[in-house]
Amino acid sequence: MVASTMLYGVQVWGPSIGQDGWKAMERPLVSMISRLIRAKASVPHDIIRAELAAPPIETEALTRAVSFVHSLWDTTRDRYTRLALESSRQLALQGDTSCWFAQMTSWFQTHGFTMDRLPPFQYSLQTPLMYLTRVEELGTKMAFYREHLLHLTTDGFVTRPTYMDTHLSHALRCAIGQLRTSSHQLEIETGRFRGVPADSRICRLCHLEPETELHYICHCTVYYEIRGRFHCLFREGFGPLSRVMSFEDQRCLGLYLLEVHTHRDTLLRRAGGRQHSRRYGSSH
Repeated sequence: MVASTMLYGVQVWGPSIGQDGWKAMERPLVSMISRLIRAKASVPHDIIRAELAAPPIETEALTRAVSFVHSLWDTTRDRYTRLALESSRQLALQGDTSCWFAQMTSWFQTHGFTMDRLPPFQYSLQTPLMYLTRVEELGTKMAFYREHLLHLTTDGFVTRPTYMDTHLSHALRCAIGQLRTSSHQLEIETGRFRGVPADSRICRLCHLEPETELHYICHCTVYYEIRGRFHCLFREGFGPLSRVMSFEDQRCLGLYLLEVHTHRDTLLRRAGGRQHSRRYGSSH
């Protein structure tokens, strides 16, 4: 709904928008998805879009523009729309860079195709392509997401995560979404902002290894009893993370994540209270 409203008439004004303009237009859509799962503002837009299988807004705009141009070429030569297309094309051939045909051609050329050689119209808004840069150019969050949580079809289309299409309470959807988008308070994330090396972001509860998402969900001994109550999640073993997070019963996954989150918060508050008591006692 948000994208459809913003892109009304994009076949006319689309070529006049630069990269900064497309990014600005994308913010309301990203903000809407972020609020849906309470994701942090620092989460890359590519990750937020992938959670709803939403394409970059310029990609969607190009899709609509290509579809529109295809429909113009398919009309008979006596139709006003076809006559207008031919007239604009002639102006472009004569060097007029301000006409619609010239501007649309320039926009298309920046993406590797032209008005006369359009790509086949096979794009589906239900299964948008996900363009990610090479792994060595990815940030830490993006690389983690791509390796463990992003699922693509064989022809390169994003598969929307199951929890987005499952009837869940807001709390359960947030529990899953926040873990998937690194919008949590695990040491692997909070240590990043404190400048702590990744291998030194040790779990504050078991003190055995870095508190990564895999450690938190599958390995930390503190949650051993909770895992026992959700044995269906770990029937095939304690990992890999991608398998556990894509478990067919997403409600079960959400309940598990919510319970370990609550248990972790409770234990950390108790530990913090004891430390405060010791400091207060020693000062008196």
